[in-house]
Amino acid sequence: MRWRDRETDGTLAEAYAEAARRLASSFASQPYDDQILLPFLFVYRHAIELDLKHAIREAVALRRMAAHRELPSAVELETKLRRYGHRLLVLGDKLDEHLQALDLERTPAATRRVLRGLNDLDLNGTGFRYANAFEDGATHIDFPRLAALLDETHRMLAATDDMLDYAAEGYRIAMDEAAQYESELRAEFEAYESY
Repeated sequence: MRWRDRETDGTLAEAYAEAARRLASSFASQPYDDQILLPFLFVYRHAIELDLKHAIREAVALRRMAAHRELPSAVELETKLRRYGHRLLVLGDKLDEHLQALDLERTPAATRRVLRGLNDLDLNGTGFRYANAFEDGATHIDFPRLAALLDETHRMLAATDDMLDYAAEGYRIAMDEAAQYESELRAEFEAYESY
């Protein structure tokens, strides 16, 4: 397993999402498919949680690069993420706070609605792990639509991570150009003084 050195919550989120997509692809609209609903929800919910935590780490790193003040240290950030636990709405709110501080677009309303729905069904991230997670009573779920909605949510959060990567690269380029300009000015000033 040589890929372990490149593993992040972002890459692991994609792996969980791929596992959920593979599970969803086995759906045949048969009664026994009801049994895959909870595992499917658990796996996709976890992918989305990892997406959020990874994006928060990336946003904080970008804010550090941009010299924003009053940011938690890496250790403090990990402590905060553990304290937020598996609560998707809290994680979504924290991500949006960082995106707003960076003057970047916050998570879309449709993504927030899915986070709220998952949060309402499973506040602490353990509800989909056990039998009888839902109240008694037959209910109909449009599984293909649900799968598409969760996949779109994962992809939107992954795109948020891409947006943060592009912003960080833009910031690095700007800083490199500023350093180059400063170096050129310094050289010109020194040449002028020695003249």
